[in-house]
Amino acid sequence: MDYLKAFLVGGLFCVIGQLLIDKTKLTPARILVAYVVSGVVLGAVGIYKPLADWAGAGATVPLTGFGYALAKGVKEAVAEKGLLGALTGGRYAQVTLTRQFEALAQEAGALTPRQALSLSQGTADQLYLAVRLAVCELALPQGSAVPLVLDDALANFDNERCALALK
Repeated sequence: MDYLKAFLVGGLFCVIGQLLIDKTKLTPARILVAYVVSGVVLGAVGIYKPLADWAGAGATVPLTGFGYALAKGVKEAVAEKGLLGALTGGRYAQVTLTRQFEALAQEAGALTPRQALSLSQGTADQLYLAVRLAVCELALPQGSAVPLVLDDALANFDNERCALALK
């Protein structure tokens, strides 16, 4: 029965992809991106995990499964290292917000946190992004998934910082 479920769901994903190729002017690259993004979105709203549990490899092997696994990995990294730790590859371990709403970053193993003014522009932007994401996490109801639009959040990130932020 597991093989049949995997075949049905995997086949459905293939049919959708073929219909997109045949009936739209979307390029294969855009269809690929749409599959990955849909896996992330469906995982965020809580639909993909039950589908993956039910269909097994039929849901986890296609590109939507890649998007779901990508988002799941990000959640695990944030749970393990914290927001700033995930964004900085573990270099900074803690964010502190003072009573004056000044953001401070503490390097892993350091005794005292550093002010944003003493950080590079890219690291300061990572700090500010971590603070924004933490405020969203605190303000939104537990387990809710909402779109988040950030203007120029990655503008001063170098390639390495962008890769960590988009992981």
